[in-house]
Amino acid sequence: MATAKTRKGVTVCMAEELGRALGLAVADTAEMEFRSELTVALAKII
Repeated sequence: MATAKTRKGVTVCMAEELGRALGLAVADTAEMEFRSELTVALAKII
């Protein structure tokens, strides 16, 4: 009989929290946040 694997959920509200949860460098987190803001701005223009 196989045992069920449980997953622990993680909830974050800010890019910095997500970067820490994923183990990213500060520069990678900043780039991720910049790209997200750029995407939102472009979506508003389109």
